[in-house]
Amino acid sequence: MNYKYLLFILLMIWGCAPQETTKNQAPNVILILTDDQGYGDVGYHGNSHIITPTIDSLASNGLRFTDFYVSPRCAPTRAALMTGRHAEKTGVFHVTDGGYQLAANETTMAEYFKKAGYQTGIFGKWHIGDHYPYLPEDQGFDYSLIHRGGAVGQIADHPDNYWDMTKPLSERKQNYFNPTLYRNKEVVKTEGYIADIFTEHAIQFIEEQQGEPFFVYLPYNTPHDPYQVPQKYLDLYQDLPAENLDSTNGRSHRLSDYKAAQYVYAMMTNMDDNIKRVLQKLQELDLQENTLIAFLSDNGPAQYRYVGNLRGKKGMLYEGGIRVPAFINYLGMEVGEFELPAAHYDILPTLASLCNLNLEDNIDGLNLLTKDNEELQNRSIFIRESNYMQPYQEMMVRKGDYKLVALEGGQQPVLELYNLKEDPYEENDLQEEQPEQFKALKNELDLWYDGLLQAENLKILPIYVGTEQENPVRLSRHEVVDSYANGWFSKNYLGYYLLQVTSPGTYDIKLTFRDTIQSPGKLEMKIGPVGSSVSIEEVPVSSYTFKDVQLKLGEQVFQTWFQNNEEVFSPFYVEIEKR
Repeated sequence: MNYKYLLFILLMIWGCAPQETTKNQAPNVILILTDDQGYGDVGYHGNSHIITPTIDSLASNGLRFTDFYVSPRCAPTRAALMTGRHAEKTGVFHVTDGGYQLAANETTMAEYFKKAGYQTGIFGKWHIGDHYPYLPEDQGFDYSLIHRGGAVGQIADHPDNYWDMTKPLSERKQNYFNPTLYRNKEVVKTEGYIADIFTEHAIQFIEEQQGEPFFVYLPYNTPHDPYQVPQKYLDLYQDLPAENLDSTNGRSHRLSDYKAAQYVYAMMTNMDDNIKRVLQKLQELDLQENTLIAFLSDNGPAQYRYVGNLRGKKGMLYEGGIRVPAFINYLGMEVGEFELPAAHYDILPTLASLCNLNLEDNIDGLNLLTKDNEELQNRSIFIRESNYMQPYQEMMVRKGDYKLVALEGGQQPVLELYNLKEDPYEENDLQEEQPEQFKALKNELDLWYDGLLQAENLKILPIYVGTEQENPVRLSRHEVVDSYANGWFSKNYLGYYLLQVTSPGTYDIKLTFRDTIQSPGKLEMKIGPVGSSVSIEEVPVSSYTFKDVQLKLGEQVFQTWFQNNEEVFSPFYVEIEKR
C-alpha cells in the first residue's frame, strides 16, 4: 500500500470534510467543462507557450488529478459527468446517429443539486439531447443558455448559426460572434463572442441568487472548432514556435495542426480571462471562500500538438485522447496531486460528499475523498468509444499501472497491453511478455462489457413528437440512425428517425433540402409499414410539406428521401407539427 498517499488522503479529508450545515451554508459549486482541450493545452502541464494564468493558479491551489480519464468524444463524457454512471448505461454511446440522448429516467447532477435546495444553471454546450424530454430544462436545470448539437453551427444547432463546410473558409459565417442561442428553449439572438456571452449570463445568474446555494454548470464550447476568436487573443500567438508541436510518437505535424494550435491557445486564453471574471465576481460578492470550482475537459485535442508526449488525440483510447486536465479547488481542501487513476464519473460522487447530496445506489463512480483508500487503489476504470456495440471495438481498462486497449473487434480483435508507469507513451505492447496480466485485464473487460449489454437504456432513444412541450419538432441529420453516407454534408445521408408519437392525430411534415431539387423525380416518405410518395415535376424545389399525415400512438420508424434517375438524396431538416 502507498502509505504516503494514504496519509495525504486522510489529511485532505480531515481538512475539508463538510460540517453539519444549514441550507444557506452549503458550498456553491461551479463546474467548468472545456471542449476539445487536450492534456497539454494548459500551462501547468508544462506548456510554456500557452497563457492560462487563472487556470494554472486554480490548479496549483487545488487538488490536481494527474491521471484523469474521460471518454474519447464529448457526448459520452457529458453523460458520465452528469450521472456518475458509465455513459452507455444512460443511453449515450456516440455523438450523433441517435446515440447521444441522455435517457429521461436518469437522474442528473442538476437534479441532485436541486433536490438539495440549490438553484441550478447551465451556460454553454449540453450535447446530450436536443429535444424534449432530453433538454437541460427537462433534466434538472432551472435556467439554461445553450447552443444545440455538438458544436455551434452544426446542423442540429439553430439554422442561423449554420457553418456550411461545403463553402470556402473565407465564405463561412463567423458564428462564434453574435450567435443565436436557446434560453430555456426560447430562441434568442445574442451579441458578442460566445464564451464571453456564456460567462456574462453565468455571472448574472450568480448575482441573482442572493445567498441561496447555486450550482453553475459552465460547459464552454471552446476551444472546439470552428476556430474563431477575438483578434486580440490570436495576436498573442502569431509567433508561436513550431517546436511547441511535439512529435507525438514520431508523427509529423502539418501546417493545419500548427494553425489550429494558434487558435486553440488563443481560445484558451480567452476562456482563462472569462474564468478570471467569474472569480472576481465571487470575490466581489464575498462568495469565494464558500464556492467550490471543479475543472476538466471532455476529451483530447482534435489535432496533434503539445500533449506532454502522450500518444494519440481525440477519438482515440490512447492517453492523448482520454487523459485531460482536471482539478478541484475549494477552500479547506489539501493542495496537491492525486496520482491514482480517476474518471469523469467520479466527479458527481465526489461533489456529493462535499455538498451533502443524497445519491441513488446505481452510481459507477467513486468519491475521490473517501476514507476507503483500498477501494480506490484496486478499482478498474473502463472507457469505450464506438457507435457499434461489439466486443473489443474501441474499449479500454486501466487498473493500477496497467492498461489494456482493445482497438478493433471482429473475428481477430486487436488488443494491446501497456505498463503506464514504465511506458507512459504506450510504445511497448506487453501482452506476450505478461500473458497473465493480459488475461486478467481482458477478463475484466469482458465482464464489464457483458454488464453494459444488460443496461435498460442502452438503446436508440426516440424523438418525442406531438407533445405540448415541443411542437413542432425540427429534426436534423444529427438524429438520423444508421446512415451510411460519408459525412453530414453528403447528399445521400440516408437512414431513419426513431419517433415516439405521444398523441395520435393529424400532422404536417415539412422537408427542407440544402441541395435544391433541380430535376423531376419522386419524394418518398415511410412511417412504420405505411408509405406515401409524391411526384415532383415543377423544379427547382427546396422544400415540400406532406399535409394531413395520420400518425398512430407509439414508437414509429420514419424515413424520407428524394429519388430520380440520376441520384438519391435526403432532406437536411424535417419538421413535424401536430395540427
